Amino acid sequence: MPPFANVIEDAFGPLITLFEKILVFIHEYILGPNLSWGWAIIGLTVVVRLVLFPLFVRQMKSIVSLQRHMPEMKAIQEKYKDDKQRQSEELMKFYRENNINPFASCLPLILQLPVLVSLFYMLRTDLKKHICGPELVSHYNSLPLHVRAGYHTLHASSTAHLPAKYLSNTSCEMVAPHSAKFLFIPDLTSKATGWVLVVLLIAYVVTMVASSLLSTATADRNQRLMAIFLPLVFTVIIIGFPAGLVVYWIATNVWTIGQGWAIRRRMPPVVPATAGASATSRPPGTGRSRAGPAASAGGAAKIHNERKPDN
Repeated sequence: MPPFANVIEDAFGPLITLFEKILVFIHEYILGPNLSWGWAIIGLTVVVRLVLFPLFVRQMKSIVSLQRHMPEMKAIQEKYKDDKQRQSEELMKFYRENNINPFASCLPLILQLPVLVSLFYMLRTDLKKHICGPELVSHYNSLPLHVRAGYHTLHASSTAHLPAKYLSNTSCEMVAPHSAKFLFIPDLTSKATGWVLVVLLIAYVVTMVASSLLSTATADRNQRLMAIFLPLVFTVIIIGFPAGLVVYWIATNVWTIGQGWAIRRRMPPVVPATAGASATSRPPGTGRSRAGPAASAGGAAKIHNERKPDN
């Protein structure tokens, strides 16, 4: 493993240990040891998203607030279109005055990064010890002596003595077939290949684009195009990730889409600030036509006369 990767792993060590304990607890005590570890990864997704739920609600409120004030923001952009510095200053001032956080949509993604990094290292090494630990120990001890000498460990009596480099290079599918299987994925601890990789990438791109568009609902055209373009860039990167990490990412995207849809349904319809201001600035009693009250009185008199019995 490159030295830089070791630095990252050391920096995220406490988080890796925390998420590993959560994942093992979900698998062993909630789901049961007979179920696939893929369901435990989805369970970890649910736990993380529930913890981040208050932040997500704030994010959605910020998106709605941006939608409401979009006409005023566009007016500021148009007014200072020839002075970008002044435009930025006025927009920041407008954000402060209206308690708008333009970066709220980025926070959930930023807070997801430690989970993604931790899960990446867990799937490479630590999680394999829980999935196929005894088989890994037996396989290591069966390697030729000169191979084990290269790892500087001649004998491993337990998973704790397995070299990290050996764990990184050995998947559970190699030593215990089907132990890390999930649905159509043969091994969660190694990168997917062939048609399995194609299916995962399609699922990732579709869910990522949908969740990104949901988070940039108030953004301009360029930002929304970027929301579509970025998942395609990440696709090239995640090809080399363990399949379990891609499963977590897809599950997170699906949760984001469903949660965003549910919250938006419960929120009141967005009324632009200018339209809302004009509506609230009407004089009392002008919500209807001026003939409204008179017409109502006349209608009432007419009904009364119609109901009056004949003499």
